[in-house]
Amino acid sequence: MSPKTGRTIAVALAATGLLLSAVLEYVHVKTYLDVTADSFCTVAATLDCGQVALSRLSVFLGLPMPVWGLLGFGSMLVAAWSRSRLLFPLAAFSAVASVALFFESWLHVGSLCLLCEAVHVVAIALAIVAWRMPEPEAITREVVWNALGVPAALAVIAMIFVPPYWVFASWNDGPPAPTGTTDEGRHWVGDPDADLVLHEYIDYHCPHCAISSNLMKMELVQGGEFQIVRRHQPRNPCTVRQKEVCTAMRAVHCAGQQGKFWEMDSWLFAHVAGKGYVDTRPGAEELGLDAGAYAACIDSDETWEWAAAESKIAKKTRILETPTYIVDGKKLDAKEARALVD
Repeated sequence: MSPKTGRTIAVALAATGLLLSAVLEYVHVKTYLDVTADSFCTVAATLDCGQVALSRLSVFLGLPMPVWGLLGFGSMLVAAWSRSRLLFPLAAFSAVASVALFFESWLHVGSLCLLCEAVHVVAIALAIVAWRMPEPEAITREVVWNALGVPAALAVIAMIFVPPYWVFASWNDGPPAPTGTTDEGRHWVGDPDADLVLHEYIDYHCPHCAISSNLMKMELVQGGEFQIVRRHQPRNPCTVRQKEVCTAMRAVHCAGQQGKFWEMDSWLFAHVAGKGYVDTRPGAEELGLDAGAYAACIDSDETWEWAAAESKIAKKTRILETPTYIVDGKKLDAKEARALVD
């Protein structure tokens, strides 16, 4: 490989990584801000960009991973264009990080993102090209500044000025809107005199439910004149009494008995969405619930009967997908419900 060829390939790979990172950031934003965020790179349960975007892997040190990708590949593009020796350590670090992220996503998130894996392949290929590149130029101050200083400055600026759109509404200190219960004992939040009442059927493990509910809560905080009634459609029918079954539903019910229903509701969406079984005791501790009463409630006959009854009601109402909204007896999907409150 000649020096010119090596530079051309390295520049092309870095530019490709830059482009893929930009597309990934678009997917990341769309996942958090669009209730119909069915990503074009979502293929199956184990190949779901949306699920990866909702995981803790998608944000690092206060910035989304695609933004770090943009900064990293920008650095490598500068180093590749200059044929600098700095390219190899940058590309090698990127390749190692890519391998680590792959295993972390597969083992702990349970899903892979095709676009992410494309970025990882590009990073590894760039590391190989940088290693094989003949006669690299010495590292100069100008290259160091352009490849490292400028991206570092941009990262700081992004941390300060980019709004944290990926953060779920945290109501640990209490919901910022009136709350109450319906005649049937179901919890509601919002305008107590609202003409628009949305029965929001969710499953706390459902990523789209987390997004849709978060956007609805944001509308309430901004003065939305409507009311949300929490309804449930769990993955399991809650009829088999096992530790891993309907844990989130039982947790929010028991938190509600201690006056912390909506606080636990927001905690569950922030910690359970896109995952399987999650221990809810840290949430109870964080919210200051009585540990003994909470533990007794979680496995009580009354709680199991309530969870099974809610599951049966959702099935009888033919709630087939989550999130689903019912307004004045009419079923709406998330996009239709969102149009009502905008």
